[in-house]
Amino acid sequence: MTGFTETAVDVFAPTDAAGYPRSVQNDAVQRWGTEVERLIIALIADQGGDIDLPNLLVRATVTGGTGNNIVAVPNLPLTGPGMQLISLQTVAENSGPITLDLGDGAKPLLTNGGQQIAAGEVKANDMFLLADAGVHYRLYADPSSLRNKEAAELAQHLAEAAQFAAQAAQAAAEAARDIAAGYASDAVSQGNVPIYSTVAGMPSLEVPVGIQTIRVNGYASSGDGGGGLFVDQNNGSTDTFQSGGTTARTWYRAYEYENSVAVPDDIGKLNPGVSAPSINVLGYPNSPGARNDWVRSDSNPSHGIYRTDENGQVWVPSAFTVKAQDFGPWQQNQIANQALQNAVDFSVARGYGQIILPPGNVYLENLVSGDSSSKIISIIGAGMQSTTLTLDAISSANGIALTSADRLAATHFRDFSIVIDGQASGGTALKSTMPPGGVQDRPSAILQNVRVNGLAIATDYVTFGIDVTGHWRPRLIDCFATGCWGPEVVAPDGLYSDTDPRFLMNKGFILDGCYSPYVVRCRASSAHWGFFSQGTAEEAWYFHECIANEVRKGYYIERTDPEPLGYMYNCHASYRDNGIWIKGGKFLEIYRNLIYQIDPNNHSLSAPVDILLSNVTDTTLAANTHHYDGDTRRIANQIDTSALARDIDIFDYNVTGTVAEVVRIGLGASGVQLRPGRLTGTIGQHLAGTFGQANITVLRRVTPTTEVVRTGSPQGIPNNVFTAVQWNTKTRDDLGMFDAGASSTNFVVPAHEGIRFVRVSVNVEFAANDTGVRAIRLRRNGAAAQGGFNELQPAGSGAYGMAVTSGKVAVAAGDVLTVEVFQTSGADLDLNAGLYSWCSLEVVN
Repeated sequence: MTGFTETAVDVFAPTDAAGYPRSVQNDAVQRWGTEVERLIIALIADQGGDIDLPNLLVRATVTGGTGNNIVAVPNLPLTGPGMQLISLQTVAENSGPITLDLGDGAKPLLTNGGQQIAAGEVKANDMFLLADAGVHYRLYADPSSLRNKEAAELAQHLAEAAQFAAQAAQAAAEAARDIAAGYASDAVSQGNVPIYSTVAGMPSLEVPVGIQTIRVNGYASSGDGGGGLFVDQNNGSTDTFQSGGTTARTWYRAYEYENSVAVPDDIGKLNPGVSAPSINVLGYPNSPGARNDWVRSDSNPSHGIYRTDENGQVWVPSAFTVKAQDFGPWQQNQIANQALQNAVDFSVARGYGQIILPPGNVYLENLVSGDSSSKIISIIGAGMQSTTLTLDAISSANGIALTSADRLAATHFRDFSIVIDGQASGGTALKSTMPPGGVQDRPSAILQNVRVNGLAIATDYVTFGIDVTGHWRPRLIDCFATGCWGPEVVAPDGLYSDTDPRFLMNKGFILDGCYSPYVVRCRASSAHWGFFSQGTAEEAWYFHECIANEVRKGYYIERTDPEPLGYMYNCHASYRDNGIWIKGGKFLEIYRNLIYQIDPNNHSLSAPVDILLSNVTDTTLAANTHHYDGDTRRIANQIDTSALARDIDIFDYNVTGTVAEVVRIGLGASGVQLRPGRLTGTIGQHLAGTFGQANITVLRRVTPTTEVVRTGSPQGIPNNVFTAVQWNTKTRDDLGMFDAGASSTNFVVPAHEGIRFVRVSVNVEFAANDTGVRAIRLRRNGAAAQGGFNELQPAGSGAYGMAVTSGKVAVAAGDVLTVEVFQTSGADLDLNAGLYSWCSLEVVN
């Protein structure tokens, strides 16, 4: 432009003409600014004085009104329709059409197309540009258009992120392949990169298969400067040589590839350039041959596994998979502690990783452990029947233990077995634990197709099988934990005694402090406790198709602060002392489970209980089957004495084995409803306990009924005296209310059947006599009964019949009901026997 020595583009340019960075020169800025000032002064002089610039942009500030009726004050005078742009920031969401008052009266605020603004389209703190169109104000851009644009931009960003993630995953897979092969260096050289003497001598030397990185001390002689680190993959280096033998191949100098370092700490000495996508790390301090790509990070990660290059760029390891056999000796039926421990240490040091276990059997003679705090660690085998870790329990009390001091860890175990060979008192075969507390959305532990079991002698066991204490939403699927098991396991002092070897493993599965554990198709066998979960306020638990077999106690789930939700579906318990014990909780469902009591010798200290509920509310037990003939004191369902036990439904329970009591209810329990299913087993009592009768309701699919008749000879009824009818034959008695041998006149309400109301129907026939009156009445404990009957009629000609039915008669356990008749013929009068003298009692709760 005429009048300027340099333009602003040149004065403030960040680089010079060659593209090199440059700084702004102060004298150039001063010169350019002076020339701008002179130009402005000249323009003002040409106008004859000050220049009045138009108020083209006005800012309006909301001072009142509502989201639909906005009152605002402009900071500059308004000059009329179409003359100015007005900016406005809203303070509330609209619920309908909007008006705007800028001091000259309210006018509609319309969209760019001239339509009313829809409800909710304007949000608090939205910023708009608008214009005065005369009779209304009109927006330059609609809110929905802006939001649609933002959504589109977000979708585009997400798509780009997904594409980047796919590219990163591909790179990670390629890096994982390289890492796995590279670890052969560690296995062959006992933890060091193989070192050779000179480059000149390499053609006559054979480098074993699997070794991909070597170090050479010199070119013609050690220390002559021609040595260094070499790799067998083409990295672009022109400094190469050939190794010999049957594994002959070309080796390339590693350091001529600018984005390659020996160990992660060397990244700090590297300047990889802004275009380098990754840095190839050739090894780690504990595993010199373990190659892995590191990629850029926008910030310092929380796990601390990162390095910074010379330019301040942060680099982190990419995802990876390693093979356990690449970290040390791993031979069939040999000790493999070193390899597995090294692999765990390496994964822990990096913060995350997947360790692959090959098929076959190896031995662990020492604990394999790691601090999994804030780490993501996976250990994956080739299959539960293919990969076996045999724990020499005489030498080691534990197998694998990953413990976290925080709740940020995540572990994954799959497709392998741990077999215990020898006694390990106090030991745990597989442990992944963290402190209890807090709620998260995703599982922090996943175990699938994992088996822990002792060999077939009485000394092969660990005290604890699988322990996932503290995890949130742990998923255990198709896992097994078994103590001493097999035909060679013999009980020394009687089957199912306290010292039975099958009870030596204390707990099969430990889920203490777990929030919402999900346990599916898991099996605990030969243990004191099959599944054990003890906590405070952790919500929700789920067991489906699980088996607790040959255990003293099958399932124990306790919450000291009753929390909601618990489900146990289609599970099985084969137990000695207790099948299922739920202690604390609400909104629980125990459904379609099969329970065996297996001890016919009554070893349990107290009566064994199939399903025991303690301090639970709003709970349903439905369609559970109590099978097998075991302890003669057995209780099928028990609700402990507690005021907290309320609103419990026990429906469709099926008893096909021997039980002393079908349902036992403790004092204080309330709101209990029972509905029997099939009761085909040997039953002592249906309902037992010291409960309040009014708190129990028994619902039955078929109405329990007692039916009796008078057969044989007539009964003489004295004149003018109420006399109890004697029934001498019963045709049906579902609940045992009539015993002709004890008393032929009484119906006794049995205890423990939950009977609260009955309905009585009677038909009697007097001998022919037309003198006097005839009467019939119902007595409860010798007195009139509420809802009963008391019928009086004059005699008729011929044999005279009377038929009556009561209402709902309230009864309690032990009440005695009798039917009495009365006649005033002037002498004794027979009450006929046969088809027309009968009585029926129905339970109508």
